[in-house]
Amino acid sequence: MRLAKPERVIRALPPGRSAVILRDYQRPDRARWARALADYARGFGVQVYVGADFRLARAINADGVHIPRWHIPRSVSGSQVIARRQGLRLSASVHSMDEARRARMIMADWVVISPVFETGSHPEASALGRWNANDLVRVAQRPAVALGGVNWQSPVRALQHFSGLAGVTSFVS
Repeated sequence: MRLAKPERVIRALPPGRSAVILRDYQRPDRARWARALADYARGFGVQVYVGADFRLARAINADGVHIPRWHIPRSVSGSQVIARRQGLRLSASVHSMDEARRARMIMADWVVISPVFETGSHPEASALGRWNANDLVRVAQRPAVALGGVNWQSPVRALQHFSGLAGVTSFVS
């Protein structure tokens, strides 16, 4: 788990304009934890997406499913169809042009582009930089959120094609 107390962050998010993605894939009590966190987030007007698990998303009445890079399909397949049938929205991770095209192909509702800037959470990952990140948004043709190295000192004004910003620990003091 990246954040010991995600409730603290949820309380600070702007209601009606924010979402959390539950990505603790290996957590033994994932279903119970996801339900409790989803209930908590809804109380603050924050949307909830479950990483890579349509069944759990439906069970906790989540707003959507987040498709990580290792789960995004190579063709239009069940993900988009399953999500729509179940009333779920889709978000998708995008780190490359290929992933941007696939996110567009499965008609993701929005994408998370990363890592936009150098980040301490993934020091081995090369930052996309503002030009490449903006190019990925144009290729995905979806509303995009910037992740990776996004903090109060980031040159976020350079991200003119982005709809929002995301962080795991950047905005927690």
